[in-house]
Amino acid sequence: MANNIFEILGMSSSTSDIKQKLAMFENPFSFDGRIRRTEYGISFILYLIIYLELINFVIHPDQKDNNPIAFILIAIPALWFLWAQGAKRCHDLGNSGWYQLIPFYVFWMLFQDGQAEENEYGENPKEIHRTENQNLTKQTNNPQSSLSSADENLFQKAMKIYRQAQPPYEANSITFPEFNKEKLYKAYQLFCTCIEIDSNNVDALLMKAQCIYDLYDKEKMPDAMKAIDKAIQLNPNNPFAHDIRGALSYSWNSDDDKERTIKLIENKKKVLILNPQYSNDLGYKISFRTTTNAAFRSDLEGLERGLEKIRIEQKLKEETQSAAQTKEAPPLTEFKEITTESPEEAANALCKEAVQAIPAISETKVRKHYLDVSSGWESKQLFEGSTEKITSIVLENLQRLHVQQGFQYFQVKVYLKDECVQISAFFSRGGGYSFQPVRVWRSTEKMFVCGNAAFS
Repeated sequence: MANNIFEILGMSSSTSDIKQKLAMFENPFSFDGRIRRTEYGISFILYLIIYLELINFVIHPDQKDNNPIAFILIAIPALWFLWAQGAKRCHDLGNSGWYQLIPFYVFWMLFQDGQAEENEYGENPKEIHRTENQNLTKQTNNPQSSLSSADENLFQKAMKIYRQAQPPYEANSITFPEFNKEKLYKAYQLFCTCIEIDSNNVDALLMKAQCIYDLYDKEKMPDAMKAIDKAIQLNPNNPFAHDIRGALSYSWNSDDDKERTIKLIENKKKVLILNPQYSNDLGYKISFRTTTNAAFRSDLEGLERGLEKIRIEQKLKEETQSAAQTKEAPPLTEFKEITTESPEEAANALCKEAVQAIPAISETKVRKHYLDVSSGWESKQLFEGSTEKITSIVLENLQRLHVQQGFQYFQVKVYLKDECVQISAFFSRGGGYSFQPVRVWRSTEKMFVCGNAAFS
């Protein structure tokens, strides 16, 4: 049985090169898929030739050679052929096959280029043919390279399907993306095939692990870790490998928050050592996993704060169990909030008077409170020391606010709930815009202070 239109038309083996290069008319009677305008144009011309012959039959029905049965046997397949090719051409334009019934739409089908990317009807036939022609050229020029070319094209096909599986990119997304699981699994299978062909294909190993992570298939997590470990063994300087390894470690080891956070931080630090400008987006902007270099570093800082918080909470439990809270002390006096125009008066009121109205707490508690506010304030450092040292630091910062930025009023207030005192700076006595406050805690031995990013 003839497999395509070339064999139906009786083209000889001498035309096999043309057949390979064009790779057209493979399924001329199918309504599925997409075809280029070139193939549709040829199809249209073929149909016109057949149509003219049929017209001749209708005009001259009494001719000796005219056979009604032959007319039917030719007319029905020819019309089916035109409709099938037309439907596929409509698909290439991103439309239903029914569009070919629109008057004069045929001219759009003949001259308009198809959609560049894969659509719901299939891949771009122009890209398929270009790839096949490139492969044929490579195979002709260098027969030994044909296998590696095929492997490379298989990987690129898998990557293309992987991109299509991704959800629409949302720059500020706070929810985990919903992948197209069917396409994602298909990409995973193709990456596995690449590895079967070449077990040392680092890119395929990494993408296999990435697919498992995106599928969140816990049963396959050990397999993903094996793939990552092998990829790192083959190329220990690949930052993307360490990034995926950290993500997998964090997702897989969900029982111990501290342990999995430590592994994630270790891998992220390794990434930045290998490539200080690393940006994890695979080049395709994946929601929730996409990040600039600055965002990657910010995420690492957030993880380190989270790890520190876990450690502090564990230490607080230990202190409670060992009665270490005896190091704490209740407030020594009461303090009513004040508002003043003098930076000196505000600093002294904060550090020498108001601070006596809050309890003395353990250093562990102080650091927990600091972590609670540091990310929101973008605080750079928690300063600690004697009353005189902390007063000097606070005064220096208040004077800078007063002289350089024009803040006129400073409000000193006690916050017993947060076991701290703080100063808020205002442009006017009525309040309004407030500078992010300076916050002070005390222990039985020393004082602690922090502010926003400008505090130093």
